[in-house]
Amino acid sequence: MIRAISVWLARIAFLSITFAILASTLLDFWPNYQQVMFRYTDKIAHFLSTLFLTMAALLAFPRVYARQIFAGAIIIAALVELVQLFGPRTADLVDFGASTAGVVAVAAVFYSALLRKRQTEDGHDHVNQQNHPQ
Repeated sequence: MIRAISVWLARIAFLSITFAILASTLLDFWPNYQQVMFRYTDKIAHFLSTLFLTMAALLAFPRVYARQIFAGAIIIAALVELVQLFGPRTADLVDFGASTAGVVAVAAVFYSALLRKRQTEDGHDHVNQQNHPQ
């Protein structure tokens, strides 16, 4: 099970990096891209950092329940924004939303892979039965 989840997490990482490269490349053709890039770079960084943090935590702590890791990652994202209230930086709910979206993206893939695995173990592989009738 961990191997299947690792494969899906690796796919998320690959797609995330590919999306970041593609987005930054396409923004070069956008008028005033420096302003656009500066405005959204922070949000992309929040999304990707919590996405990779969550994936790393799932792989590093296989005996911890996934929901605890997801909750912990969201708590860390909230604490990052709260700490910024006491320094020269400003807290931003949109940053917290981007961080939470990174956790939710990993959770969605994790639970879909888990559901898929359970369906194939129970013999209810509906997708393969439809594509390859016996």
